[in-house]
Amino acid sequence: SKSTSNELIELKSRVSGHQKQLEEKDNKINELTMKMDPMRQPLRTGKANVEVIVQCDLDTNRTYMDRGGYIALGKDGVTMIVMSSTRCSAKKMQDNQVLYKGVFDLDANDKSIGKPISHLSEAVIAQIAFSPTPKGSKVLKGKAICIFNSSVQIELEVPSQTMNEEKILIPNIKEAFKKGFKI
Repeated sequence: SKSTSNELIELKSRVSGHQKQLEEKDNKINELTMKMDPMRQPLRTGKANVEVIVQCDLDTNRTYMDRGGYIALGKDGVTMIVMSSTRCSAKKMQDNQVLYKGVFDLDANDKSIGKPISHLSEAVIAQIAFSPTPKGSKVLKGKAICIFNSSVQIELEVPSQTMNEEKILIPNIKEAFKKGFKI
């Protein structure tokens, strides 16, 4: 019985050691899983495809090589990220409607580079501009698809509005990040 008691003590000690090893491995798995989460990855690349239909009487079908646009996300009057291009296109769709399109890229020197993608989910508003769009135009609808690090995508619906000068605003974009998905 003394040897049985010693065997039990030794067995409990081994089981306890295995439990600690399992806990350590479980912690490592959780840590690696968190690191693999695309929203936790540092932002390295960004691209946005933006389309906006504007009510105006331009009869156009052209690509502007020197008059592009941008999309910016921000919070409390502070810009968090800007994706832009020096070119965009405009095409007459039907009576008094022109489709403006742009493919905007994140500059490698943007202040958002290196921050976790999740920091963008704090943004509350998006601002879009196309240089050739007549100021004060009526926006009928539009969409912006933003892709970060080729792994996280959000879609922003552009609501109907009259442009503030050359700016198109998309309020309440926090919902887009909640609906956003990982590619």
